[in-house]
Amino acid sequence: MPFVTVLVKQNSGVTAYGFIEKHLIGETLRELRETDKSIVQIAEEYNFADPATFTKFFKRNIKITPSAYRNISTNQKL
Repeated sequence: MPFVTVLVKQNSGVTAYGFIEKHLIGETLRELRETDKSIVQIAEEYNFADPATFTKFFKRNIKITPSAYRNISTNQKL
C-alpha cells in the first residue's frame, strides 16, 4: 500500500478515495450555492466524464440531485 494512502487513513480515519470524495463534494456544494455555473460547467471543471456521472455521484453522496440542491440553497437565501 502506498505510503501516502497509509498516512491519509491514519490521520483522517478514511481512505484516500474517501478523503478526496469528501473534498470533491464540499467543493461542488460550494459551487452550486455560490456560483451561477451550470451543472455541465461544474461537471467539466471537476473532471466528471459527463453531467450524468456527476449527478449520480452527487445523488449517491447527498441523496438529491445537484439541481435540487441548488434550488433548496437558493430558496434559503431569500
